[in-house]
Amino acid sequence: MSHLTSLTDVYLHDEDHSYAIQEPFVSTFGNLLSINTRLLRNTEQTILDKLVEDLKSNTSYANWHSVVYNWTQVTIGMHLPLHESLSLFVSVLWKKTKGASNQEQSNYEVQEMLKDAKQQALSTLKPLSRVTWQLNLNDMASDSEDESESESDFSEEEILKTKSRTSNYSENQALSICQRWKNDLKAYFIASNIPHTQLVMTEEQIIEVIQACHKIGSKTYKSTHWLNAVKESGLLDMVAFICKPDTSLELSSDHLATSFRQHQWKNKFGLVFGLWSLGLPTSSTASQASLELHTIVKPMLDKGSNKKAKKFPLGQAFIQALDELDNTHCLIPTASQPLAAGFLNNEESFIQAYHSWLYPSIIARGYSVKHEPKELYSLISSQVLNRDTFAKSKISLKSWRLTCIINEVIEYREHIKRVRKEVFWINKAQETLKVQQPLTDSGQQDVDDYPLPKTGRSSKITTKPVCYHPNSLGLTEVSASSDIIGRCGRHAVRFIDKQTKNCVGGVIFSAMKPGTLQQMKDNHGSIINHPSVKRGAAFQAYNYGKMIPYGARQPQGGRRGDCYTTYPMLRGDTQEDIKAIFRHIKDAETLLRTISYAAPLVVKDLQNVTSEAKAHRLGSTGCVTFYCRNYVAPQHKDHDVSWTISTQLERRGRDDEWNFSFTEWGVYIRNVDNTTWWFDSSDVHGTIMPGNRVLQSQGECLSIGITMTARKKDQQQATKIRDMHQRAQKLTFASPFGAAGV
Repeated sequence: MSHLTSLTDVYLHDEDHSYAIQEPFVSTFGNLLSINTRLLRNTEQTILDKLVEDLKSNTSYANWHSVVYNWTQVTIGMHLPLHESLSLFVSVLWKKTKGASNQEQSNYEVQEMLKDAKQQALSTLKPLSRVTWQLNLNDMASDSEDESESESDFSEEEILKTKSRTSNYSENQALSICQRWKNDLKAYFIASNIPHTQLVMTEEQIIEVIQACHKIGSKTYKSTHWLNAVKESGLLDMVAFICKPDTSLELSSDHLATSFRQHQWKNKFGLVFGLWSLGLPTSSTASQASLELHTIVKPMLDKGSNKKAKKFPLGQAFIQALDELDNTHCLIPTASQPLAAGFLNNEESFIQAYHSWLYPSIIARGYSVKHEPKELYSLISSQVLNRDTFAKSKISLKSWRLTCIINEVIEYREHIKRVRKEVFWINKAQETLKVQQPLTDSGQQDVDDYPLPKTGRSSKITTKPVCYHPNSLGLTEVSASSDIIGRCGRHAVRFIDKQTKNCVGGVIFSAMKPGTLQQMKDNHGSIINHPSVKRGAAFQAYNYGKMIPYGARQPQGGRRGDCYTTYPMLRGDTQEDIKAIFRHIKDAETLLRTISYAAPLVVKDLQNVTSEAKAHRLGSTGCVTFYCRNYVAPQHKDHDVSWTISTQLERRGRDDEWNFSFTEWGVYIRNVDNTTWWFDSSDVHGTIMPGNRVLQSQGECLSIGITMTARKKDQQQATKIRDMHQRAQKLTFASPFGAAGV
């Protein structure tokens, strides 16, 4: 297919709001907002034109030129003459400021403005080769989620060869370049009391340093003179300081916390220096003289009591001491690593957090921990993470972060326990487990096994929709049995490969209890107004509905310097941010638990694959979840490394609309409210689309659901980062600040 279909793509910039509240914009826009509406129509453009001219000619605003240069690269994927760039930049910031009360409408108007500017610019360009267009489009992509199979006239290898530009430095050049990079890093990560505008400029320089590092060819980075220059210049020590595993640097200011969240500097520099065979520190060793953390907690004594004070149990003492450190030193990195909020969710999450940031941060603050993390978590789990035990304990928390996390973890564990009881029909009085066995008699059981032959159908995404009726493809409907649901409360069907006898997918009708279903709907409603993912070129012809992502991702393109990190909407700066994270952790875990009685191997595989990759954890897996509203997907295959789980929370409309087509296996699921299914996304699948009358009516909500999956690109990048940490050796380095350190 042609790649030219996405030449009109434009993207909103994440930092527009922060730019608009800086000078000279904030005062100019403030004056415009205060002007009489009638008068404004006559003076608005004059004032904006003057602002553009000031930005262009006033030397005090020269720093904005590089910002705007990079801004146009992100928003429209190309560079304009300076005056045109500044004019577009100012117009967009003003449009967003003026339309702040209706963000969705102002975003739409801004996108139209960007499209017009881009079309005007494209009309003045000379034709380029198709390879060049493809390279430009790759640079323009902004976290496109379209990973579906599509045909291209050029292989990825050929494109990469065309795009690659390596830089090689002589012995005379190497030292000065490394010194300049070291000074750039120091100016950003170390300097204090810098105006926000200058911080933005300096951050752009750091991104340029990273990009320059990536361009260095093997001829240079394998040479002795380059490695010597990296060390002698102090660049290695500076990068080692940035990459120290404790959280003190990333939490030293609000700006750095946000910057580390967006850019994951430790991983970025670690991957580059690992390629150069220069190890960076990934672990810390406590001083022999350091106190064990839990010993700083004073023995508990009831007020007015003459009895001998009792020591806190170890699990409680650890949490009390951690609270004191976080309250005074800001240790828990929810601001820079939002999903760190789940570090107490389960044993594996705790162990992963313990090695990556918790233990190093405790060591950096002068304490030690002698107990193994597995043993320590077991004690915390039994002594703290239980509502009754926690209420009866003498723990007194001051850190709002830790207080919020513990309360949310307790609620999360109670939620999972309740869902497990619902799924496995555990008798509330006896707590006995009624596990479903392999089922053969659908009249007595709630699970049917449905043998299927593989059809061998393939998918090819076309530039224009080609529509088929399910009957023309020979698809068989799979629907709920009201008799089985009446007897058992639910009905499950497992799809079995006739040849291998393996399960290739399945569906559960009436999958969740009413209370659990309603909670999922409420959580869905809390997120659905966030921006949708931007579909790639292959899906543009089918662009209907919204799909809101949650979790961590490796972007396809995106802003300059983007990387494997959490989606922009994830924050950990406030209690509400942390509560939102736990709402969506519960959703992901509910999907896993809901299918666990009928497809335990699916749950186990998702957990194992993402755990092995050390992906950012959303509950017990490193999956990404997508919240869908009226979402339509053509028949396609995805590039995932494990199973996909989807749920239809609610749907309205005709029975033959919004159904799930498992095309490669010759069946489609007739979706109703509260239907959950699982499948291998490398098999052809998609949506049975609604009619034109529905597609032309964008406003009404007819279908809502959630999907979770482990995408190949995310897991591959997480694995690279894991391998980098495993290869890295401890490095003794001189602090760039002398003996005093930070």
